[in-house]
Amino acid sequence: HLLVRYLPYPRARGMNLAVVQLRTPLLDVPRARAMLLAAVEQAVAARAELVLLPELCTTGYPLNSREEALSVAEPMHGGMTARMVQELLVRLGSEAFVAYGYPEVARDGRLYNSMALVSARGVEQNYRKVALYKADKPWASRGARHMLWDVKGLLVAPGICADGSDPDYWHYLAQAQPDLVLFSSCWVTDPVDPPEKWAVMTYFGAYLAAADRWGEDRGVPYPGRSCVMPPESEGETLLAAGATGDCILLCVVPSRG
Repeated sequence: HLLVRYLPYPRARGMNLAVVQLRTPLLDVPRARAMLLAAVEQAVAARAELVLLPELCTTGYPLNSREEALSVAEPMHGGMTARMVQELLVRLGSEAFVAYGYPEVARDGRLYNSMALVSARGVEQNYRKVALYKADKPWASRGARHMLWDVKGLLVAPGICADGSDPDYWHYLAQAQPDLVLFSSCWVTDPVDPPEKWAVMTYFGAYLAAADRWGEDRGVPYPGRSCVMPPESEGETLLAAGATGDCILLCVVPSRG
């Protein structure tokens, strides 16, 4: 089982949230799926209603070419990972939603760095990364638009890694006024602690859930530090993971109503 850090669930109404910091193996999709499913099962057993996993957690990061990405990509509907998550939630009798990053192959053959939202009913939503990082550009197409999801009455804005540094995304958050920013990442290590960089996404009144990768792959280091941040944070967190190690963060995000 993954290490769990948590804030006790209060009696106030809100969403039971699980943020998973996970280092899945690079390009070993069956093993990555097994790790993803084990983390989801553990989070659901802890009464999570919304589970967030990192960017491209089915494949690892980075992907070096279109050919490599295509070899591990899945369609939005009917992909093996989505089916396995759906089947797990059905087996557990869970009404939870699971958001995870994966490389998507569209019907027209284009590839996207995407985040799926899956329930026991199947794929509920799918977001395609808009602000591409330099490591995405050899294989991924740019997503067309930012999105706002209604997850059990909570307004959720999905974002993926470089979106968090994009002023257009900040402007969207200011306009959309979500309750929660759902941020899936393979953030590249730099001298600034990641929550200090991510705090800008809370400036418009939203909580931030950030699920990050850790370790190093192909010479690229990842800082971990997955966290949950309160609105208008200056870098402080409600819960945070360390720089290394798989873990699950559990807390409640209250709805504005």
